[in-house]
Amino acid sequence: RRQRQMCIRDRGYMAYSLGGSTIKQPNSFDEKIDTQASTKLSINNDRYKDITGSQKGTWILRWGFLSPTDYATIKTIYDDHITNGNTKAFVVNETNLTINATVNVEFGRRKYRKGGSYYSIFELILTEV
Repeated sequence: RRQRQMCIRDRGYMAYSLGGSTIKQPNSFDEKIDTQASTKLSINNDRYKDITGSQKGTWILRWGFLSPTDYATIKTIYDDHITNGNTKAFVVNETNLTINATVNVEFGRRKYRKGGSYYSIFELILTEV
């Protein structure tokens, strides 16, 4: 299992798309890749690891100040996912990072800050199917 955290402001511009819609670049996100595997213990007390499936990713995107309009874009994608059971395409294109995956969409935490209008401190969880 591999895990990394990325701070977007240190990586330059990235293009993010979820469900075919462009979403605002998050302030940061975590990526975790899991591999389907099983560990076996032999009669001689040797351990073996069998890779039994493919690698799947989970991405947690975070925004520090997400405007109501940007939040509404993500909420519309989420509502369609929940209402119709549609998985969504998640695409990131950047010089040093490319992600192209089909994902389920979950909302994480959302906090509010007043600043002209309400802004969200928001977390979105995408799990590869």
